[in-house]
Amino acid sequence: MISGLVGLKGKPVLIGGLKEERWKVKAFEFTENGELVGERELAEGIALTAARMDGKIILGGYKGSDLWVRSEGWEVTLPNGAVTSLLPIGEDLLVGGEVKGKAAVIKVRNGEILWEKELWERGWVEVLGEEIAAGVKEEEGKTVMVVERI
Repeated sequence: MISGLVGLKGKPVLIGGLKEERWKVKAFEFTENGELVGERELAEGIALTAARMDGKIILGGYKGSDLWVRSEGWEVTLPNGAVTSLLPIGEDLLVGGEVKGKAAVIKVRNGEILWEKELWERGWVEVLGEEIAAGVKEEEGKTVMVVERI
């Protein structure tokens, strides 16, 4: 499962998950010409998305049934959820996803949750910018798109 493609040290790094006995997230490093030069395991869990921040790979997804965000040196989890988007802004990271059945945006700095904002029931959200998020929710038996200021 592909989580993302990030550039590190001027070279492409494909981030993805594979299941052997359990789910693992791996980084596959390539040359500028697309030749595989190495792979390394980053973590256990399922990364639905990946980003680069301060020269480090940030992973977001879920571990077990918990929302999970990880970087070198820190990890954040929240019960019963999953990450759908990561948006680095300066030294902060905006995390979009779902927690306990509600669309949520979480602001993280160096592994510490600064705030969490629940947006709507029965849905998920992707952070599009510093002040805006979009996602879907179930409303009267239909799936509808929602755009909201955060």
